[in-house]
This record gives sequence, structure tokens and C-alpha cells, in this order.
Amino acid sequence: LQAGVDNSGVLGDDLVVANAIIRDLFQVFVTQPSRLPEPYAERARLRAPERVGCDYIAAMTDVYFRRTYAHIFATPLPK
Repeated sequence: LQAGVDNSGVLGDDLVVANAIIRDLFQVFVTQPSRLPEPYAERARLRAPERVGCDYIAAMTDVYFRRTYAHIFATPLPK
């Protein structure tokens, strides 16, 4: 059952898009930790920015993720 869900055409396309936008935001936070809000920016200066960026994104709600992405990339995500 799981393999059938993961490999469905529609879901597969959505997963590709989702992975790309998460990766884009993650790259910004890793390469520009100052774009993270405090205290995350401070943590990224003291620890691995990859871990901090991952933790920050993981804690986001969908609405907050969309708002943050739109702010950083100056473009809204498709619905």
C-alpha cells in the first residue's frame, strides 16, 4: 500500500515540488543564517547551520512556511 501511494503520479509531482521549495528555503538559511529570526540565527552561528535550519523549517506551520518563502523569494507559492 505504501509503495502505491508514494509512487502515484499526482502525489509524485507534488512531492517533487515540495522537496524543491523546502530545499530552496533550507539553502537560504544554511548559506545566510542571518535570514533566520533570533534566537535561531544565534544558534546557527554557534552550531551547525544545517541542523538549525532544518529544525526551524520543521517547526513551521504550512501557512508560516508559505509566508516565509514568499517573503524571502518575493514570489508566492502556488496553492
